[in-house]
Amino acid sequence: MYRTRCYRIEALPEFDLHIGDHSFKLCASAAEEKDAFIRHLFKFASKYLPVQKPDFVNVPIPVDVSSTVVATEPSVDVQEENFAQYQPVSAKEEADFRRMLTFFNLSIGEADKFATMLNDQLQSLDGANIDSIMGSEVAVNDLIKVIDSAIEETNRLDSQLDVFDKLLSHVRDSVELIEEKDSLGCVERKNTRLLRNYLAEAISLIDVVSEEHIEILRAGNLSDPISISRCSAAARALQNYSSSRMNAAMPLMAAFKERNEELNQLTEAFVEKLMAHLSALFSRLVQLTRCFFNRLSHIVLLSSQVLAVLVGQINGEVVSLYFGFS
Repeated sequence: MYRTRCYRIEALPEFDLHIGDHSFKLCASAAEEKDAFIRHLFKFASKYLPVQKPDFVNVPIPVDVSSTVVATEPSVDVQEENFAQYQPVSAKEEADFRRMLTFFNLSIGEADKFATMLNDQLQSLDGANIDSIMGSEVAVNDLIKVIDSAIEETNRLDSQLDVFDKLLSHVRDSVELIEEKDSLGCVERKNTRLLRNYLAEAISLIDVVSEEHIEILRAGNLSDPISISRCSAAARALQNYSSSRMNAAMPLMAAFKERNEELNQLTEAFVEKLMAHLSALFSRLVQLTRCFFNRLSHIVLLSSQVLAVLVGQINGEVVSLYFGFS
């Protein structure tokens, strides 16, 4: 025996649509989609056809809008809700639909055949997609393996980059240390060059008065013309040393202080010696001047006496001649 299955009309996805003399048999993919279509169709009819409503036979009337069926005119809230939910078909969508029907050599009344063809093509495309997915399983596995190897290689490169980063950090620290040492070396070389220049200047300034000049000034004979000439040259060297321009830091050097003190003592000793010699010369000159003036006065006195005698003799001879002539 065969058991026949009984289905409720509401559970079937097929339904008929009668518009005037034309009859259309429609088939939805599921009963829920059919109910949703009928619900929207009922809302549009309730909104735009309040008087001439279509008849819904053997189909469930939506509960949420059942109250609007009794009223001759829908309320304002229901109208606004239906208008907000309404989405009219655009001209492009209608043109695309008619072009598709023309491609399959179908008319508007053959919508069920068109839906069947679309359903068959959709199932064939789904099967092709499933076959393609199943066929590409090996490729997908290979791709996953490649991705895993790429991830491992990325991790290896990441670890190498960490090592390189540490090396670069060490190199950076070394370079900074080298730059600091080089900077200190530049400062040291500059200071050494300046120190050499200062030392050369100090030595040249100190060497202006040589040891020979010092010995001449100490043991010079101011009575000897040759020794006086040498003393004059040594004194000029000492004067050049005293009047020369020197660096401000040179007087702070111990060697320069010792040399300067030695030359100051030499200068004082030579000045005292020169003053003593000049004092002796001036004293002898004064004595010679006094002796000269004494002798000169004695000579003048004798000259005046001789002159007086001569004048007396001349006067006597003149008187005798006068009387003789008379």
